[in-house]
Amino acid sequence: MRTRLLATLGVIAAALFYFQVHAFTAPPPSAPRAMLLEGVPHVRQKPDFCGEACAEMWLRKLGQRHTQDDVYNFADLDPSKGRGCYAPELNRALRRIGFATGDVWTKVPAEPKALRGPWAELLADLAKGVPSIVCTRYDASPDTTEHFRLVLGWDEATDEVVYHEPAEDAGAYRRMKRGDFLSLWPLKDSEDRWTVIRMRLEGKRFAAPRSP
Repeated sequence: MRTRLLATLGVIAAALFYFQVHAFTAPPPSAPRAMLLEGVPHVRQKPDFCGEACAEMWLRKLGQRHTQDDVYNFADLDPSKGRGCYAPELNRALRRIGFATGDVWTKVPAEPKALRGPWAELLADLAKGVPSIVCTRYDASPDTTEHFRLVLGWDEATDEVVYHEPAEDAGAYRRMKRGDFLSLWPLKDSEDRWTVIRMRLEGKRFAAPRSP
């Protein structure tokens, strides 16, 4: 009985958060009608290489030959760990390759309206032709995992975020309602603080791929 009650309360809390996101994160009035970075190849990730695959996609768009394995190699992660890059390691790899990733970790109060700033910064970069790798939860289920996606656009007319999904075939230019995206984006560390993770992919000069 107690387990069922907790599950019901969890569903109610998720629904309340969803409606709060839609209420508090109105599109910026100065935002253009639509922003989309076109012609970005899609790459299916290797197991646990979602961030590395996101980086490869944009590097291929820029004419570079780095693979997701090359991105992993730049992180200097011990292969015996048997996993891909977490956010600190992925950020290290991207910087070594040549990207200016910006302020990756943003702490905000645990309320939907606190996402206005990070969202506006993401849009400002898109307007300049700079995509972002974001760390989100994979979906809204209670036992979901963290997951990297490559954000490539926003359609104001439909209020949808446009992104490449590395975890699935035919994952290019997927769309997600902005409210759903904003509900998945913050990592809810505590009852009063959230962490928003975003890596800007701005760069012009890149280090050549290297051996492990």
